[in-house]
Amino acid sequence: MRHLLHKLWPDTLSGQLLLALISGLLAAQALTSTIWHDVRAHRALEIPTRVLATRLADLIGLLDTAACSPTLVRQLQSHGFSFSLTDTPSPAPREPPSRLTQDMRSLLEHLLADRLDPPPVIQTFTLDLVPSQDAPPVVEPAWLGWLLQPPPLPDSQFTVELELSPTRWLRVEAREEQGWRITEPWQVFLDYFVRIYLLRILLLIIVVLWAVRLVTRPILRLARAAQALEQDLGSPPMPVEGPVEVRHAATAFNSMQRRLATQLEERTRFLAAVSHDLRSPVTRLMLRTEMLPDSSLKERFRSDLEHMESMIAATLDFMKSGDPGEQRQRIDLNSMLESLRQDAADLGHDILLHGQTRRTLRGYPRSLKRCLENLLDNALRYGHHATLNIHDEANQIVIVIRDDGPGIPADHLARITEPFYRVESSRNSTTGGYGLGLSIARAVIDTHAGTLSFISPPEGGLEVRVTLPVTLDTAGQADRL
Repeated sequence: MRHLLHKLWPDTLSGQLLLALISGLLAAQALTSTIWHDVRAHRALEIPTRVLATRLADLIGLLDTAACSPTLVRQLQSHGFSFSLTDTPSPAPREPPSRLTQDMRSLLEHLLADRLDPPPVIQTFTLDLVPSQDAPPVVEPAWLGWLLQPPPLPDSQFTVELELSPTRWLRVEAREEQGWRITEPWQVFLDYFVRIYLLRILLLIIVVLWAVRLVTRPILRLARAAQALEQDLGSPPMPVEGPVEVRHAATAFNSMQRRLATQLEERTRFLAAVSHDLRSPVTRLMLRTEMLPDSSLKERFRSDLEHMESMIAATLDFMKSGDPGEQRQRIDLNSMLESLRQDAADLGHDILLHGQTRRTLRGYPRSLKRCLENLLDNALRYGHHATLNIHDEANQIVIVIRDDGPGIPADHLARITEPFYRVESSRNSTTGGYGLGLSIARAVIDTHAGTLSFISPPEGGLEVRVTLPVTLDTAGQADRL
């Protein structure tokens, strides 16, 4: 049951708000309908009481006139209305009256007071609801009978005893029918369902969609600004407009963007200073190394200094990888990959290129080309051959680079993009770098909002998958080549 509710529960904020509000409206309407039904039933029971009051007032008026003969009294008697005159009152009922009986007695006293002066004193009043004698046969099933015929309303059985004078009492036995609805039950149902439920729900859906759009628009704007910030710290700031809460969120977001940009600029300046300060003494040491008389010692010094300079260059490249330092442009991946294949062929390497894309990609050309070049260099360094495949999918472009080298154990795949992490058991440490190449590649792919994944096939080698999302234009269509 919980799994089913989880599947039926909408994922979007607008869907959740719409479902919650409609459910609340239906619950409130159901409760209101029960109250309305009770009030309507109570009001319907007033009709027989009002009819009884009219007949009693007319009867008492006739009994007080001299023209009231025994023959006329007999003629006033009927199957549902009988009365008698007595000298003494009947004993009062022992059971306490119900709330309905009290309400109808008060109504009868009020109606008789309006018609007679002075009004008679009601000594006894009882009301019983009895099944109607003319009720149609019950239709099965019950829900079908409810649509085909109205539910039988009970008749009101009254027993009223009034004091006309200290020695004269009027006892009346009356049975009044509720009557039947003129409108067909299914018409009543459709009218009630359409006007009370359907129209309210449609109106609520329109209002809620407008309100949810108004509320979620700043959230979507903030999400788009965050995505743009992830790809470019120099993206335009959010407009500070709308309600107070939205303006506060936009101000905080813009402040965060400025702080990030400031920190990145400070880091860039720091890297430039470190690069200058470290390379200057390394250059002086290399010059002094050349003046050493011992050739073997000179070679060892030169090797260590070259190693140190390579480590500095690799570290600086890694720290700069999150900042492309160039403007976003439209990239023709087909031309870029063909250029990389030809460059590798000029160096004697064999790369097979399969597939092509029909769309351009928005990104940073120099950074992306360097990233793909590093991945291809890794594939050629640890394998003899490499294949490069392009898959043009719905909203993304997938580039698959595969080599025939020793591969990487599965338990190391999740960590190979960590800085300075190297897999000694699967890669040759003498020909490998410093464990920063894949970290730089991942940082570059991140700036393009893509993903970088690695798979070790059972037959050996390593498969690198680069997934790059395709940015749509304002018309919702991707740019075509």
